[in-house]
Order: sequence, then structure tokens, then C-alpha cells
Amino acid sequence: GVRFLQIGTRHPRRRGFICTTLLALATLMTPTTLRGQSVPDAWNPNPETDIAGYTVYLGTSRDNLVPFQTVGKETTSSVLRGLAPSTTYYCSVQAFSNTGMKSGMSAQLSFTTAAEPIYAGGIVLRNSNGAEMTSVTDEISFTPVTLGDSGLPETFTIHNPGSTALSGLVVTLDGVDPSAFTVSPLATATLEPGEFTAFSITFRPNVAKNHSAVLRISSNASNGSSFELPLSGVGDTAAGLFNQWASAGGLSGANAAPGTTPFGDGVRNLVKYGFNMDVSGPDARTLISGIGSTGLPVFTLDRTGSQFLFSVEFLRRKSSGLTYTPKISEDLRNFQVMTGTSSVESIDETWERVIVRKSCNPAVTPKVYGTVELSLP
Repeated sequence: GVRFLQIGTRHPRRRGFICTTLLALATLMTPTTLRGQSVPDAWNPNPETDIAGYTVYLGTSRDNLVPFQTVGKETTSSVLRGLAPSTTYYCSVQAFSNTGMKSGMSAQLSFTTAAEPIYAGGIVLRNSNGAEMTSVTDEISFTPVTLGDSGLPETFTIHNPGSTALSGLVVTLDGVDPSAFTVSPLATATLEPGEFTAFSITFRPNVAKNHSAVLRISSNASNGSSFELPLSGVGDTAAGLFNQWASAGGLSGANAAPGTTPFGDGVRNLVKYGFNMDVSGPDARTLISGIGSTGLPVFTLDRTGSQFLFSVEFLRRKSSGLTYTPKISEDLRNFQVMTGTSSVESIDETWERVIVRKSCNPAVTPKVYGTVELSLP
């Protein structure tokens, strides 16, 4: 039933003690959000005319109550928000006057907040393309990168499609090589129905090997198990990554060397590796400007202005350790590094498109030739 606890206020102008009643509710309010529980409290108004307001004290120990809320004299109730679930609290109220005088503390009211509800559904995890991932069954394979380098982060989204809050979200890495992967912190540990939050994983190896780890997402899901996603990635030297590419394409022995042309097409293996060309057969294609994703660099000359604009467009393999150096020449004998403006467009996790443009005065430079030099450390 309802209990009444006494709180006294000493009048600043006369002796005596005026009593105010703190009303303890018989039942507690259901928490409005899993980020913290909410509990109402109320009390009878103090009859003194110079009462300025009331201070609500709260704590998890009877001997350690701290000011939690202060309300005006017209207010005789409040809502204690942000409380932890399954926790016993102690509450007391103190009145204060316009001149700063304070009453004694009321007798304490104790209550225990409700337990945090269990999320009935499972975690829904989607990759950057919006495809839903399946725990344990699916695997994320990162693009091979050189040691000490990192590729593009893989981005994921946790979604709550259920009707109750998904809380206690924690993302961790374990398994064989967790140190080779880095996960960004979650923006929130709780998702209300329909909400989502994103995080990313980056692969940055320091040892030449095939790396593996497990991403675990823990929460208050009813099955009590975490969402698990296997991770894998290859880290190697620049030469090691090239050798893996050549071997996967069926090349071996002398035919797998960077400088050889095993198919007689005039295009060396290293050039094919650097420009995403066919490793298993003849291939001397030229890149289609603006839309192509394979082929040798393409050169163009814009003659519309008083200054001609010479451009080279080429593909660049990300995190490969390769060095790409555009060069120009006036006579095909002496090549110099091509300076000018450049732009880079990401194509996917492995490739990007690079365009370098340089102004040329036709009166000074009537002829110009270009190349992109590739080198493997």
C-alpha cells in the first residue's frame, strides 16, 4: 500500500516545525527506455509561504544520498530518469526557503528498478552493399595488402527490426590474429526499434601470412549468444603479393617473373598486374577512359585552348606497394616526371582511377609523349 514519510521544514520567522508529507508510490513505473529506467516520485506540498522549492536526494546506499533534482515550490512530483536496471535506490526530499534555510531530510523511501527486458529478436548485420550477413556462415575477406599498410575499411550496419530495444551492444575481435584488424567504436550501445548504428573494420597486417580473426557482437538478444563473423586477409611484401597473383593465374618458373612476357603480347607481367589485365593469356587492351576497369594507360591531348592539355589516365592497385610514376618526353629518349594536376577516383576495394593533366605550350613543346613507369620494391 501507500506509505507516508515525514519531512520537516523549520520556519525562518518563528519556532516550530511544519511537516510535509513525502508520498511513496505503491508500484513503480515501467521503464520508458533501456538506456535507463524512469521512476516517478511525489510529495505533499509544504504549507509555509516562503518555501522556495524542494531538493530530491538519491543514492544506492542509505548513507550516501546526493542531490539528484531540484524543483520549484509549485512542483510536488518529479521523475527520476536514467536509473540503472535491477538496482535498489534510496530517496529523500528536503525543502528549502527563500532565505536559504533547509529542512531536515525526510525519512528515506527505497525502491528497486525493474530488470532490463530481453530482446526477443536477433542481431541484423548488413555490409556496405546492404546485404544481410549470416552469423558464422558468412566471412569477410579483405583485399591483400602490403605489410604495414591498410586497405579500405569495411563498413557494417547493425539494425534493430524488432519491437523492443536492442541494448548492451559490444563489438570485439578475437581468434588467431585479432591484432591485424581494427574495429571502430560503436556510436551507441542501444538501438530502439527501427534504429541502426554503423562501424568499420580495417585490416593492417605486420606479418607476412594469411590472417584470421572473429568479429563478435554481444547484446541482450534472447538466445544469449553473440553474432560471430569470421574475418580473413593476406598480408605480404609487395613482391610476395605479385608472386601470389602470378601463381593464381597459372604462371610458374621464368614465366612468372615480373619482367617476362609469357604470351608474346608485348606486355610484361608486372604491367598486367599493375593495370588489372589478364594474367592467364594475351592481353594488350587500352583502358577505356572514364569507365574502364582494365587496360593500359590512355593518353589524350586537348587542343581547344591556347595551351594544350596533355592527360594520362590509368588504373592503380591499392595497398600493393607498387610505385606508379607518370612521365613525359619530347623525343622518346629523355623522360621526366609529369607534373600538373591530378585526381583520384576509387573504383572498388582494390582499384582506383588516376588522371594527371599538364598544360603544354605548342609553340615551345610541339611534340609530347607519355608513359607510366611501374616499379616493384
